[in-house]
Parts: sequence; C-alpha cells; structure tokens
Amino acid sequence: MSGTSAYAFDSASEHAGGRFDALQTCYDPVTFARLADLGVTPGMRCLDVAYDPYGAVRRLAALDRMVRALRPGGRLVLDEFDCAWVPVLSAPSPGAATLFETVHDALIDLLTRAGADPRWGLRTYGALRAAGLTDVASATWAGAWPGGGAGVRLHAVNVRQVRDRLVAECGVPDADIDEFLRLLDDPAFAVNSYPLISTWGTRP
Repeated sequence: MSGTSAYAFDSASEHAGGRFDALQTCYDPVTFARLADLGVTPGMRCLDVAYDPYGAVRRLAALDRMVRALRPGGRLVLDEFDCAWVPVLSAPSPGAATLFETVHDALIDLLTRAGADPRWGLRTYGALRAAGLTDVASATWAGAWPGGGAGVRLHAVNVRQVRDRLVAECGVPDADIDEFLRLLDDPAFAVNSYPLISTWGTRP
C-alpha cells in the first residue's frame, strides 16, 4: 500500500471494540489526570476531537482546524503515541523477546506503509509551535504491561485484526503470530506501554 492512505485498523472490525476497551482502560485515567492538572474543571467549554491519523497532510490539516476552532486564550491538548518505542521488560527467554520485537516491527512497518506516523507523538510539540500556539509544553506517561493484563490486549487485538496482511505483505509466519499471541498471556512476559505524549499550547 505504499503511496496510499487507508486505515489499517477499520473501526467497523470485530476487533475494534477490544481495541477501544484496552485504550480506555489504560489511558483514560492518564488523560483525565492531565486535564485536571491543566485546570480543566466542570462548567468549562471543551471539545473532544478524534481525527484521521493517516497521511501527513490530513494530520496537519486536522491540527490546523483544531487551532482555528480555539478562541483567543483557548488551549489545545493533544494525546498521541510513540508506538515505535516498546522495549521488552521481561521475557521467559531471549527468543521470546526477539519474537515480540519482530512481529511488532512488522506491524509498525504495515502502519507506516498505510500512511500512519507511529511516532507522531514525538512531533506534536514542534507541530503546535509551528501552528502558532504559545506556552507549548509536553509530558509523557508510560508504564509496564505484564502478560495477561489489559495493556497487552491492545497488541493482541491489533495483530489479530491485520494478521492476514502481516503474513501476506510482511512475510511473518503464521506460527510466529500464534506464538506471539501466546506470549502475551504469559505472566513471565512484560513490555513497556506505548508512551502517551500529552502536548498542549494556547492560542494567542
């Protein structure tokens, strides 16, 4: 799919509910705490926006629309990920760690070729400044995701949804994917969560 923009993760898929559940469980508390730290209180006017992350033009266009929607003095907060930094923290064997990294790298390659930027979170600070916002700041949260927990379910649903493409387009053997999914249930396994990078700025 090089040169095209298309969702790798169709929200109409049977796997989408599991993805949203995992994201909500793992990251909503972090987002709510960050908003509270930034002074968001009941009665304030807020807009929660989800946008298409595929394609550099569409990402920056969405950011531009959000900035223009702000009143003077209004604040924009972006929660984005660095999906490429997921070090294995514990594994039942060196080979298990390598297996996780190999399958996950193939997933990231698939997303990149579909037009996504798996490291978009690293670029939001500069993007907010380039968009004319002031008082731009950023903070990052990450934690451990042990095998069998809510966090690693995100890896499981992602890989299950694009399994056929990982095999056909990335050359990942079916047996490796089966072993990858079993590894995610192993309590001896743990991986760092996707870092959630919160970046915010104010419209002059």
